[in-house]
Amino acid sequence: MEPFFFTKSHKSLIAGGVAAILVVLWLAVAFKSTVDHRFAAGLPVSRILFYYLANPSSFVRVLIATLTSADLARFYVQSFFGILGWLDARFPDDIYTWLYALFFSGGDFFHLIQKNRG
Repeated sequence: MEPFFFTKSHKSLIAGGVAAILVVLWLAVAFKSTVDHRFAAGLPVSRILFYYLANPSSFVRVLIATLTSADLARFYVQSFFGILGWLDARFPDDIYTWLYALFFSGGDFFHLIQKNRG
C-alpha cells in the first residue's frame, strides 16, 4: 500500500493512523515493562522523557557525545551484523569490512535489476 501523500487514498491514511497508534502503544508497553539493570537512574522513563522535552539542549549534548564516542561507534558497526549474542564473540575486523562491502554492493545490484526491469 502506497503512502497517503502519493495516493490521497483514505485507506492509506487509516492504515498509517492504525500503524502509528500501534507503535505508540508498543512503546508504552516497552517503557513500562523494560528493566535495565546496567543503569540505575532511580527515575522512571517518563520523568527522563519529560526532562529531555523540557531541556532539548541537554538531549542534543547527550546525543552528540554518544555519536562521537569511538567505542560506541565501533560497537554500532559491529552490532549491525552481530556480536553473536550472549557469547559476546565478535568477528575479526576484516569480516565486518567484507560484510559491509557485500551489504552495500548488494543494494546496488538489486537497484540495477529493478532499473533494467522497468
